[in-house]
Amino acid sequence: MTTAPYVHYNEMADVLRVVHGPVLEEARAGLDPVSRAYGRPVAEFPCLGLMYASMGTYRKHGEQTYVIEEGMWELFQRTKLRCKFEEVQLPYDAFWISVPDSTLKVWGGPSGWHKLSGFYVSNITGKEINIWCYGRSKNADPTDDASAYVSVFARQMKPEWTMEEYFDFVLSQEKIENTSNHDDPTVTTTPETAAGQRALYVETIRAAANLCLYLQSENRDISVSTRKGRLEEWEEKWKRKKNRDKGKPGHERKQIEKLGSATITRIAPQVEKRWNAGVKSGVKLESPHWVTGHYKTQRFGRDRLESKRIWVAPYLRGPDDKDTTPRVYKFT
Repeated sequence: MTTAPYVHYNEMADVLRVVHGPVLEEARAGLDPVSRAYGRPVAEFPCLGLMYASMGTYRKHGEQTYVIEEGMWELFQRTKLRCKFEEVQLPYDAFWISVPDSTLKVWGGPSGWHKLSGFYVSNITGKEINIWCYGRSKNADPTDDASAYVSVFARQMKPEWTMEEYFDFVLSQEKIENTSNHDDPTVTTTPETAAGQRALYVETIRAAANLCLYLQSENRDISVSTRKGRLEEWEEKWKRKKNRDKGKPGHERKQIEKLGSATITRIAPQVEKRWNAGVKSGVKLESPHWVTGHYKTQRFGRDRLESKRIWVAPYLRGPDDKDTTPRVYKFT
């Protein structure tokens, strides 16, 4: 289903302005978020400092928000990343990924697990990929939330490693470097929280890297909307509504206002339609199993001298009326 995206910046800006006004105002203006946000006493905790820096850079680059729904999230997780770290080029220095159907959770310490609402992806200093994850409050108190971050540096990897080999390394570690969970030193004291955080880090990094490569691919499918476009579309619908004089604009207009001035890019809307309709494969076999996706360089043009990157999507091969076996075919 198409779910309304959650945009962290729009909801939290007012709350944070009251609590940490000067830092956020500078971040909103996009003024050197690294030195200004990290340098403030209130941002002496890395997780909070990264949030301010990400918000400020996000604002500076036009509030770019990408929506990955259930189908594409699943397909991205099943797409192998046999690329090097430097091949993952961010479309902007900071952007927000909304995951309305995610089953991942963020550990909030005393408040327990929170459903992942989305995460910032940033490359603020030009030498790393930062992921800042956010789980919304479970009650009326907006500060009862959860956050976690992980930073991936090229220097963490051996020169010959692919991103897949890096993930294998992360999953084998008891404690992951350059990570934090709400600056709470108690959050990884149990095997359950440690395992949950490792899964959160790997899946969000994998999704972010896949998104970057997908946006560079020739066969990408995206749908972009701006605040102006959303309002114009709503106004046209409202004009055509027969009973508009008897009621109020209602829920849909409120949802548009919640998105603020963000530029919303939905990833692969046609894939989501097929996914929601239950169409994962057109091939009928005795044993159902997943075939992993990958990216490949395709030659084309005269004498096949030109090349382009395309995404080969994962797909479920086999009958739809049987349980999926854990068997997976891999491309080598």
